[in-house]
Amino acid sequence: MLGLLQAYRSSLKAIDVEEPIDLVVHRPLAFLIAKLAEKTPVTPNQLTVLSMSLGMAAGAALLGWAEPAAPIAGALLFLSQVVDCSDGMLARMRKTASEIGRMLDGIADLITLATALAGATWLLVRANAAPSWMPWLVVAAVALTIHTSSLHTGAYDHYKNFHLALTRGSREEDLQQATRRWEKATASPLPFVHRVIFSVYLGYLRKQVRFLSWFDPATTARYSELPQLDPVRAAAYRKHNGHLLDVWRSLFGVGSLVFGFAVFTAIGHLEIFLVYRLVFLNAIFFGWLMPAQRRASRAIAAELRVGPSPSLTELRPSAA
Repeated sequence: MLGLLQAYRSSLKAIDVEEPIDLVVHRPLAFLIAKLAEKTPVTPNQLTVLSMSLGMAAGAALLGWAEPAAPIAGALLFLSQVVDCSDGMLARMRKTASEIGRMLDGIADLITLATALAGATWLLVRANAAPSWMPWLVVAAVALTIHTSSLHTGAYDHYKNFHLALTRGSREEDLQQATRRWEKATASPLPFVHRVIFSVYLGYLRKQVRFLSWFDPATTARYSELPQLDPVRAAAYRKHNGHLLDVWRSLFGVGSLVFGFAVFTAIGHLEIFLVYRLVFLNAIFFGWLMPAQRRASRAIAAELRVGPSPSLTELRPSAA
């Protein structure tokens, strides 16, 4: 039993960046899938594709593929997130993480949410067909929710990566590194699927950098140029930003997004989820978290000498 518990813990990401909803709900179930797949030919990328397929099936159910559509779609979305967690856990168990797998995982999340939200939009439009202007209001509200939710998850992804670099010395690929890898990869013929995955991945990173340059000008997304791991620097960073990271991972990750989507879809009240994401979370995100994060990042930049970089294209040299 202790061996199984240790295997579970080693399959997780760093606990301080794991979303609580993933730790409590998705990861334990995902571990069972990963453990069953560990000794089989199943690959992490195949689990990613399965997760994406389940998300697309949820969208299809909402478009009328199945009855009762809402509970089936909610269950499929929940299973999609569980399987999505299992691919990374399997890769960590086997120590076989890959660049293409990391890119594919992000694209799978995008496709899952896009197709499920398309079905949700159709469901809400049918339920609010009158008066004549109501469907247009629904479509506009869903579109705005999709856009702001992508900003939420992209910003959380950045602060998670920044945290890991300064507290654990773990560095995710930044836009500059990804661009160089793209240029090297396309110097010779690249399979079409890989080219599409790479293009979407680079588009995501560019959007993330553009948004962060406005949301928090005192931060930097050039992870490769952040200073080396140092206990004193890590403690100073945690002092300024540790409490904010807890907010980020509790409210603004993909896990909480998909879980809420699945639950409110299953119970047939997507309009509540829409109001929650569009009004309540955006009030926290722009009204409280943005100014709080800007203050923290300015303090980090001053004390740790990392950033600021207004365009997120340069990093001020770090102190030794």
